[in-house]
Amino acid sequence: MEHGRLWYRIHPGPEARPAVIVLHGGPGCPSDYLHPLSALADMATVVFYDQLGCGRSTRQVAEAALTLSGFAADLQTLLDHLQITSIVLLGHSFGALLALEHQRHHPHSASALVLASPLVATPDWMSDMAALIAALPEPYQTDICKPAHDPAYQAAETYFYRTHFCNLDPWPPLLLAAAEEMAVSPAYHLMWGPAEFSQTGTLAGVDRSGVLETLRCPVLFTCGSHDEARPETLKRYADRVTHGHVSVLDGGTHCVHLEQTADFLHVVSAFLTRPAGDDLL
Repeated sequence: MEHGRLWYRIHPGPEARPAVIVLHGGPGCPSDYLHPLSALADMATVVFYDQLGCGRSTRQVAEAALTLSGFAADLQTLLDHLQITSIVLLGHSFGALLALEHQRHHPHSASALVLASPLVATPDWMSDMAALIAALPEPYQTDICKPAHDPAYQAAETYFYRTHFCNLDPWPPLLLAAAEEMAVSPAYHLMWGPAEFSQTGTLAGVDRSGVLETLRCPVLFTCGSHDEARPETLKRYADRVTHGHVSVLDGGTHCVHLEQTADFLHVVSAFLTRPAGDDLL
């Protein structure tokens, strides 16, 4: 590849079904935190990879490589290298935006999409963040607007993440490691910003919701009821898709796949194996 090398791992599964390509979040949050999804190899081959700038892929890359369109081209390069043509894209958070960008450039190439706790449009995401912050109890609602070095801000940020990002205590080691890497990732800071609710990077204004109307394959939107990606927003997105489905896991947050792993896997498996034309649940 022009800007570096991609690390990937394949979990072989039955060849009768399209391979599930897992697209991690961030950008800059390596794929390890999504490892429980390797259990989907019971029904299909599952492929994980780390996007450029993080994990076991090339970390030190030129800023020119850290773009949404560049990441979509990298994904296609990986698929070409692996000679995989029958795919399901499973994107978590930023990975969902990447899945839509890939489908914008390669329409109808996926047989299904799973958009988990998805970032679809930066303006919508920031609107949801404002709503979640407005609902925080005091003093967190006020303190989260203070400078990042202020201990009161740090307490408010921790409360926000424990409420809407991952409610497990303690966080699983793989998630802790991924979050720590993302916090210092050039990709995250360049493309997104200093925090989930502080968007200052190059993804400002990016909106791929228009791709939804072009999709002809089944699309599953899934999230937790307390997710950063709010259920109300996902339901609006699903209404724009010809074959859109929504599944909300009660009590879950942005990492509901770690909090309620068995339920999450059941929802995804049921979606991917249901007969054509059937409702999800």
